[in-house]
Amino acid sequence: RRHGAGFVGVEFATEVKHYFPHIEVVIVESRDCCIGVMPKSCIDYCQKYMERHGIKTIYGEKYTKFLKADEEPIHSSADLTKENVGATLDKLPEMAKEWGVPEPDRIYMAVGLRAINQFLPECCRSPVKGTRGGWIRTNLQQQVLCDGEPMPDVFAAGNCCEHEELTLPKNSFPAEDMASVACHNIRVTHALKGGKTSGGCFGFLCRPKTFRKTRWDWGTGLCATSLGPHDAAFVAGSGAEAGSGYTVLRGYPSALQKEFIRWSKVNQINNGCIGTLVWSLIH
Repeated sequence: RRHGAGFVGVEFATEVKHYFPHIEVVIVESRDCCIGVMPKSCIDYCQKYMERHGIKTIYGEKYTKFLKADEEPIHSSADLTKENVGATLDKLPEMAKEWGVPEPDRIYMAVGLRAINQFLPECCRSPVKGTRGGWIRTNLQQQVLCDGEPMPDVFAAGNCCEHEELTLPKNSFPAEDMASVACHNIRVTHALKGGKTSGGCFGFLCRPKTFRKTRWDWGTGLCATSLGPHDAAFVAGSGAEAGSGYTVLRGYPSALQKEFIRWSKVNQINNGCIGTLVWSLIH
């Protein structure tokens, strides 16, 4: 069973069902549909795929309903202890009966990203409940902020970041875009200090001199949801509002496109010509 019908939950469930069709897979989600931030056409396509492949979906239910010990409710997995995990496991027959499914042998929690940034001072993190730490506060130049002021020579990028001026989806393209901005600005910082290896043509011409800013780029609204290895739904034009965008590619062509993205990125990391060319045109 998977708890959570976001991108990770749906992709994990469909992969398991593809490679192990005899395993019964159930998804439980607190919202009224899967991948609720996507446009309805994408939601419908993914839902029909799961129904067609025998993946049961239960919407409008929360896993925390059964995470309790001695009648005291547990509001998030951050509050779990050895004792109340045991109490929760004892309630599996009750849970399965209420939801009309066989008692699960495994439960996987795919319930969203968790900020785990306790290693940074509190002044650099947004307030958050639990013990995982908060999101790392950065400006649009990807400089880490301490009490609202940039820390010298400290940058951060990826899903761990939170911008005060911009809200980005927590997926791969915005994370890599942030990393591209951070790397550029590190080179600028190094050049301003008289560094000799800060890039530029022949090592000295056209060196970067000004900071770049993270923004909502053309690729920020792109998102592909895998449905097993041979199917996917690709959305373009998404904005900050849930449900925006258009499902522009479905089925095997979408799966091939996602595989090319994966292959080209690995090729770039290995200094391959095709991957380097493709991604140099994007970031």
